[in-house]
Amino acid sequence: MDLQRDNDLVLKSKGSRVRIRASHRAPYAGQYGIIESVDEGDSRGPYLVYFEDGIQFRYTAHEIEVSEASSNKSLNHFLGKL
Repeated sequence: MDLQRDNDLVLKSKGSRVRIRASHRAPYAGQYGIIESVDEGDSRGPYLVYFEDGIQFRYTAHEIEVSEASSNKSLNHFLGKL
């Protein structure tokens, strides 16, 4: 594995704050959520993302990006709702 792939695997893990990229099949495009679980065997997408309103969707790695602008305070507040 190359270094970029290793970083993506670490960053896209349970508890990571992510932004949903625009896609024809991606609900909540542009919104932020938290990865609740990762299941590589799920054909719908390995990343189950939880949103603040309680909705959850599965996404592929290409449909999400790790949020770099999150502060620990807002992230901890959001995780407290899980």
